[in-house]
Amino acid sequence: MKLTVTNPEVLDWLVDMPAGLMPFRRVGDSRLILVVKASREVAQTARVRGGFRFYLVPVHVDGLATYGLVTAFFDDHEEPLVIRTPLVNAEIPRNLVGLLSSASFYVHFFDEHNRELLGVRVENPDANRFRVLSDAIRFVSPTLDQARHVLDAMQSRFGTRTRSDDAAAFPIRLRERLFPDSLEENVENPGDLNEPDIAMALHRPFRGDQVFSNPMRADNGREFVDVLVATTKTLLLIQAKDSPSTESGLTRTINRKKATAEDHVENASAQLKGSINHLRSGQSIEIVTEGKRRRVSMSGRDVFGLVIVKELFDPERPVCSPPVLAVFDETGIPCLLLDHTEFQQLTFFQTTEDSFVGALEEMFSAARAEGAFPRSRFGLRTGKTVVYDPTGIGNVPDSTTHERVHAVTDGSHIIAAPTSGRWVTDEAAGKGFREDVGADWLRVVVDRSDVEALDVSGTAETLSRVLADRDAVERYRGSVDLAFFGYTNDPRELRDIPDVRRFCTELDDAFPYWFYFLSTDGGTLGVIASCLCSVTPVRPGVVSFGPDLPDFVSRHYQALNWLFHNYSLDERLNVEISGKVFEYFGQFEPVQ
Repeated sequence: MKLTVTNPEVLDWLVDMPAGLMPFRRVGDSRLILVVKASREVAQTARVRGGFRFYLVPVHVDGLATYGLVTAFFDDHEEPLVIRTPLVNAEIPRNLVGLLSSASFYVHFFDEHNRELLGVRVENPDANRFRVLSDAIRFVSPTLDQARHVLDAMQSRFGTRTRSDDAAAFPIRLRERLFPDSLEENVENPGDLNEPDIAMALHRPFRGDQVFSNPMRADNGREFVDVLVATTKTLLLIQAKDSPSTESGLTRTINRKKATAEDHVENASAQLKGSINHLRSGQSIEIVTEGKRRRVSMSGRDVFGLVIVKELFDPERPVCSPPVLAVFDETGIPCLLLDHTEFQQLTFFQTTEDSFVGALEEMFSAARAEGAFPRSRFGLRTGKTVVYDPTGIGNVPDSTTHERVHAVTDGSHIIAAPTSGRWVTDEAAGKGFREDVGADWLRVVVDRSDVEALDVSGTAETLSRVLADRDAVERYRGSVDLAFFGYTNDPRELRDIPDVRRFCTELDDAFPYWFYFLSTDGGTLGVIASCLCSVTPVRPGVVSFGPDLPDFVSRHYQALNWLFHNYSLDERLNVEISGKVFEYFGQFEPVQ
């Protein structure tokens, strides 16, 4: 089962975490769980390769001989995807070392937007050897400078690793999955994932109504840019390039990946130059986005162009930078080059329009001075101790900063806006909750006291707000989640708890629109279905539905149809959602 279903409080830690590794302990449970927050490619690589490796990398800091931790995901043998973690003297790194001394543990992978992608039990066959070596670890002082020294030393040392180093690594082997995932699906059109993620990341420094995905030119119906940001002060034009999210794409040779990155930068730069020239062709231009016509003008605004590619290898930056810098030479508009991880971290650390634009100006000035775009590096983020290096990740969240964890224990229904980093209670949200919170998706947390009292009123009222009008319905399609709080120490699955099954039955009578509002990429729909249908466990994380599943699907297709009719939604979308629901339930074991 998903960690976010059984322990929704984990999201409150993740929202303050840019990326990296985090050992997580359930309340009342002595065992630790490893949480990995990184790009989707990291989870896919672990799944395709059937595991990953840990390296204890020897480093020297201020005369102290110690180790840093590198977690490597081998999409390529020479240059794998890595997470670098400085082992500083703090609770989280110490817990991490303790966790890696275990012969078996659970790992949950999340992406940059805190979406849970994969949960799996893993085996650590060299746990005893790690336990012995861990005695030699000297945890360094938890300061920014010390952590950066360790990160730099790890990068240098790991970049020159030998076969002996690989042989000394600690292999982690993936075993049974904890819930069905969609990582095996081939995504041949990369923009289907990449562009929405870029738009979502931009909701950190900008309001949702200032970010537009795939705006079209009104004069010829062609795409203007992939993503546009338009405020009263700033125009941001973004061209994004990605590679197919397939097994063959992940396992291409490093030279092929470098060549692809160069081609992508060339093509995106040419497209960006065309968009800028069109924008400069008159006082304003007309675009069409979300079915509405809008006027866009450069007048009185700072204008920037961004080229974002899947990954940039540091040695290739001098080769890839000239086409982007040339756009400025020809148009006078500053344009920047970033890879996906670098861009995600930029939006994480620069969360206001002014700070974001200021960072772009500083990065562009550095590129002009050096003739190439250097890799940006971010350090402390105000309000917490976070050490981050984009080429590998080390983070040390100060545990005292997570007072928001307690918000989920007050019995209120909670609307979570992870991209803004705020939790708003049902009572505080009020009528205009979407505008107040600026949420991109909703997480409703149901307290155990409500379940045991069979009181669905608060949960149903919160969910009903997504039905306020057509705008709300369209905004939250596939973006609602439901979690139950208070069952951490209950060994039973939620579907096996009679109170939870009764609560879901009552809630379903009041709000049967799960097919539309829940995502088929997650496990919540399966949890709801397993609480409303008869099921038989087949193996850990997999169930077989009983003969009442077809009736469940039929009833909820009717609710889906009512939604489309009542709000005059596009029927083509109804067909698409229905197909995804059919595929979703097809992944479970056949009915016996």
